[in-house]
Amino acid sequence: DNCEWVVYPKDEWKYAGVHPGQYVTTPTQAALNCSTVSPVSISKVQGNGITSAMVGQVVVLRGVVTADLQGKYGGFFMQELDGGDGDSSTSDGIYVADASVVVSQGDLVVVRGTVKENYAETQLVDVSAVAVCGKAPLPMPYFLDMLPTRNTSESVLEPLEGMLIMLSTPVIVTDFYNLGRYGEMTLSSGWNVVASQVFYPLSKEHNEMYDLYRDTLMLDDANAAQNPDPVPYPGTGMTYDNYIRTGDTLTNVMGPLSYAFSKYRIQKTPGFPAPAVQHTNPREETPPDVKGRLRIAGFNVLNYFNGDNPGVAFSDSLNRGASNADEFAKQRKKTLSAIAPVDAAVVGLL
Repeated sequence: DNCEWVVYPKDEWKYAGVHPGQYVTTPTQAALNCSTVSPVSISKVQGNGITSAMVGQVVVLRGVVTADLQGKYGGFFMQELDGGDGDSSTSDGIYVADASVVVSQGDLVVVRGTVKENYAETQLVDVSAVAVCGKAPLPMPYFLDMLPTRNTSESVLEPLEGMLIMLSTPVIVTDFYNLGRYGEMTLSSGWNVVASQVFYPLSKEHNEMYDLYRDTLMLDDANAAQNPDPVPYPGTGMTYDNYIRTGDTLTNVMGPLSYAFSKYRIQKTPGFPAPAVQHTNPREETPPDVKGRLRIAGFNVLNYFNGDNPGVAFSDSLNRGASNADEFAKQRKKTLSAIAPVDAAVVGLL
């Protein structure tokens, strides 16, 4: 018998039952333009649950671009016009993970893509078409008077995911450990006293105090790259005179609300003014006089590598400090000049 074998792509069912010499036609999607009717709304896609009920479906959405973050973030936020569906349990905004068609803040757009839960954030991905249909006014931001408690955070912030929000009361910078590395810092409605320093950890009072803690919110720079230069906050970037400290107060915090790395985040957005900084925790010129007789100090030298055996060589990837002997000499001089004026009897090198 004569046999004929034809190799088709793996895991592709459209060739089933096709004989050699026959052609396979792939269905094409209808053209998308400004007249295309959107059968579903952003609110419908978001739903009133933690995840969208429409995951995996291809949808056409219409709205206004509230944040153009295509350059460093890889997409844009869009939001429904005229206040959305008026349901406070559903979000009127969504993040569109696409930079194939250039859009700008205030553009009225029609977008076709696939609904996806990307690490618990509802997004529109695999975008096949974007039509820009002129300009539209930006929606008013949702004014958040106070950050929710830890127990109510999800129910308060999830319905705002993807929408423009503004913190209408001052917030405090409680942590900026990742400001230099990832361009983000932690905001809170106030200082949370450590409950276990007030009440016994297993007591009813401890649990009640813990439940009343105000949750935190991240202020992010809408930049996926690490080690941004300049550091994005405060204002247009950190400098020697334009600095920020833990305990400082921010006002005018505004932007689209996203969710990433298990945290709700307000993304820094071109077109909106930067948060205003009040230095409510100024650095003291001198340490307080505690009437002691012995001065003890600590100094961080975790990036102090001298490049000699048996230590880590200057060229080693584990070396976080100087890259050669000349740089190390400068680092050593700066380190000693910082330690000496403290005039401590005991210095702990960390």
